[in-house]
Amino acid sequence: AIRRRDQFVGRAQELANLAWAVAPCDFRNATLLDSIASAAMPTSTEQFTAQELTNLLWSFASLKCRHTPLLQSIAASSRARSIQANSQNLVNTAWALDVLDWADPEGMLHMIDTFTRTSHNALGIEWTTLAAIVEKEGLAPHLPEFLRGFEDLVLQPAMAHLAALRKAATDAVLTECMKAFQDWVVALQVPSLGAEHTRHALLAAGATSEGRGPEAADQDWVRRAHDAVLEAVWWSCPHAAVSSQGVVAWVSARLEVVGGVVVSEPGRVFVADDSAEHSILVERMLQPIYLQVPRNGHAERRALISLLRQVSRAFSYEHRECWDETRGTVQLYASHFPCISCLASVAQFCRRLPRVTVQVEFGNAWTDWQERPLPEQSSEGTPILAIGRAA
Repeated sequence: AIRRRDQFVGRAQELANLAWAVAPCDFRNATLLDSIASAAMPTSTEQFTAQELTNLLWSFASLKCRHTPLLQSIAASSRARSIQANSQNLVNTAWALDVLDWADPEGMLHMIDTFTRTSHNALGIEWTTLAAIVEKEGLAPHLPEFLRGFEDLVLQPAMAHLAALRKAATDAVLTECMKAFQDWVVALQVPSLGAEHTRHALLAAGATSEGRGPEAADQDWVRRAHDAVLEAVWWSCPHAAVSSQGVVAWVSARLEVVGGVVVSEPGRVFVADDSAEHSILVERMLQPIYLQVPRNGHAERRALISLLRQVSRAFSYEHRECWDETRGTVQLYASHFPCISCLASVAQFCRRLPRVTVQVEFGNAWTDWQERPLPEQSSEGTPILAIGRAA
C-alpha cells in the first residue's frame, strides 16, 4: 500500500477502507498513515461519501494521528455535508475532530444541533459521546435542547437505576433492579456515560469522585495509582487502551470487620481477565451487565471482588453475615472511565458495604495516552503487560 500510494489517489472508497482496516488493529505505522493521507488529499472530497469521510477521520483519531493537512482538507467538507450524514456519522465525526483537537466551535455546534434535530432513533452511546464533548468544550449554554434530551433519555434514567441497585432492600429486589437496568442498557445501547458524566453516576451509585486528578495535592493515592498502572502496562495506542482488555484498575483499602479483624490492601493493580470465576458466591455479589460482550472480567469489577473475597474470609464463625457492619475506606482507580457494568458493580459493592467510603477516580485514555517505547520490564523486574500491537 505504501509503495502504491499514488494509485490510491481518486479512489475514495479504497482509501477509507484501508484506514478503517488498520485502526482496529492498532497498527500505528506513521509511514502508512502518511501515505493514506497523501493519497486522500488530492482526491476531491466530493468523491467521498459522508460515511467514507467519517471512516477516514475516525481511523486517524482512533490512532491519535493528527495529520493537519488532511484535517484541513476534509474537516470543512464534513461540516458542510453533515445534513447528509446519519446520527452515527455525525457523532463519529464530532468525536474524531475533538480527539484530534481540531478547533472549530461553530462547526461542532452545527453538527450537534443537526444531531438534535434528527436524533429520533439515536443510540444512547451517541448521546453520551456528544454530551462529553459539549461539557468539555463549554458548549452547554448554546445547546440547551440537546442537554435536555441527553439528561431525560440517558443520564437521569442511568442514575435512577444505579441508585435503585444501591438501595435494594433484599436480594430479590436487587435481582429485579438488575433486570430492569440490563433491559434499559440493551434497549438504549449505553456502554458507558463518558468522561464528563460518569462522576454523576458514581455519586448515584454511592461512591465519591472529585475528579481533580493525580496532580492535586490532596490526591496522593491517585498519583500512586496512576503511576502504578503506567508501570505495569503498556498500550500501543489509545484504541488499545480503551478496549475491554485495555482498561486497568488499581485498588487500595483498609476495612475493619466485626470481630476486630482488619483487611488491608496497600495498593494492587488488576487487569481484565475473562477466565472462569473462582468463587461463585462472591462473584454473584457483583452481577455484571451484558452489552455486546461479556463484562464480568473487567478490571474494576475484579478489584472490588478481590476485596469482597478478603472480607468474607475475615468474618469469624459468629459474625458470618455482618457485611453492613464493616467500616473503612476503599480507593479505586481505573485507567479509563468505567463502563456501565462497572458502575453497576460499584453500586452493588456500596450496597453490600454501606458503611464503607468508596472513592473512585479514573483517567481518560484518549487524552492521557502518550507514545512511549515498550519497556522490557518494570522497575521491580516484573514483565510489562503489552496491550494492543506490541511491535
